[in-house]
Amino acid sequence: MFVRRQSSGRTTCLIVAAIVIATMIVACVVLALALSFVSLPGSDSGESAESTATVSDVQTYEETTVSVLDVDQGQAVLVVTGDGSAALIDAGRSQERIREEIEPYVRSLGVSSLDYLILSHPDQDHVGGMPQVFESFDVGTWVDPGIPTTNQTYEESVEIVLERNIPAILARKGEMLSLGPSTTLTLLWPEDDFILDGSEPDSNENSAVVLVTVGDIDILITGDLEDEERPTSSSKWELASNPKFWSSDTMEVIHRARRGSSMPSTRKQRSSRSERTTPMATRTTKSSSVSVSGTSTSTGPTLMALLRFT
Repeated sequence: MFVRRQSSGRTTCLIVAAIVIATMIVACVVLALALSFVSLPGSDSGESAESTATVSDVQTYEETTVSVLDVDQGQAVLVVTGDGSAALIDAGRSQERIREEIEPYVRSLGVSSLDYLILSHPDQDHVGGMPQVFESFDVGTWVDPGIPTTNQTYEESVEIVLERNIPAILARKGEMLSLGPSTTLTLLWPEDDFILDGSEPDSNENSAVVLVTVGDIDILITGDLEDEERPTSSSKWELASNPKFWSSDTMEVIHRARRGSSMPSTRKQRSSRSERTTPMATRTTKSSSVSVSGTSTSTGPTLMALLRFT
């Protein structure tokens, strides 16, 4: 009797286990079928998923769209107005990325040509994608600070401008560019007298700084402008003191929030006459954007730099 009851109990356990397993399989099948009919955000189409991967941040003001494009460690900012006018500020470092990701996104906004193609400065992570931009889009005007460089991609870009007779504007403080019916691009920097690093112009310090104005909204695009940690020109100090520099509604974070980027709430500049302090504590920038790669520890943002914008 004892042996018979043990066998019967074992059989009962096996039957229960089989029922549980069968129930779990049925539940999984039902769940899989249910999920197949659910439309997840960003999975409506290939275009939606691509747009999510291509853009770090998008802001729309009075039908003008400002997109901070995802070019890893570099800068590319697209401004598109309601009537289809467009300007691209920088192009990251990768021509492949421009061709395979950025161009489809730009065209998805109805843009087939650029009124302005603006280079902040000739470092590879800003100029690298430029040759492909010229191949992908007709360019109305090339805007360039003309900083001396040996960068071959920059030289290639200038050759394209010359070969195609594209009008060129020297990027200098005070230059104003009209884009569409209500958008203006104002250059806040550089000036004719470049800041030097030793005996050569400093590429970062002479970056073209662009203020995008849409109605009463200001968006600041800063290139790789560095901070005031070392003595520099008085005119750059005046730039840092400009209310527009710190009271814009959105700022594309200076030099991708690297160590030494941007300016803290107060900064002192030493001069032969006296020591001056410029108040920055009243900065009222409402939001900031930065395009970086998640794999770099040497050129990406630092915590202290990012905290300045929180």
